Amino acid sequence: MMCGGGGMGRYMVGAVLFLALGGFILWRRQTWVAKVRGQIAAAQRWPEANARVDATGTEPDTSVLGTLLSLVGGGNFRYPSMTIAYRFEVDGQIYQGNRLAFGKLDAHPRQARETLARYPKGGVIRIRYNPQDPRDNVVEPRELLNAKADWVIGPMVMGLGVIFMILGLTKGN
Repeated sequence: MMCGGGGMGRYMVGAVLFLALGGFILWRRQTWVAKVRGQIAAAQRWPEANARVDATGTEPDTSVLGTLLSLVGGGNFRYPSMTIAYRFEVDGQIYQGNRLAFGKLDAHPRQARETLARYPKGGVIRIRYNPQDPRDNVVEPRELLNAKADWVIGPMVMGLGVIFMILGLTKGN
């Protein structure tokens, strides 16, 4: 809508910004999912090797998103990230790895404990490695946790854009 100087009103500017940001978030999530699925498909064809687990654990979530969701939602949305360290041998050379799976590795503390319990320190596990570059390796060639909450953020931001658009149309600024 027009206002004093012939430009868009503040609600319409907000609407455009929120719609663009929400669309970008959805687009980015979709391209990230496609990349992860490509990595998984490739890794499922890689050869396997035995690996010795050196350490497992969790790291606290220090992300801005986790903090914001906790503040807005009133709960604890700050889940720890699972970590693992292992070493393996390919053609007489020792390699180290730390990729548990592809995608997000943040999990509820109980789920993180259950997942990491499958990989005790000192235990021998099977990993997959890229035959062209064994430094590229993974324990579980799949997306360990599907981050469904990531799909909600883009539409929520776009919803704010729709609200601002409605306000702009009804209030005329």
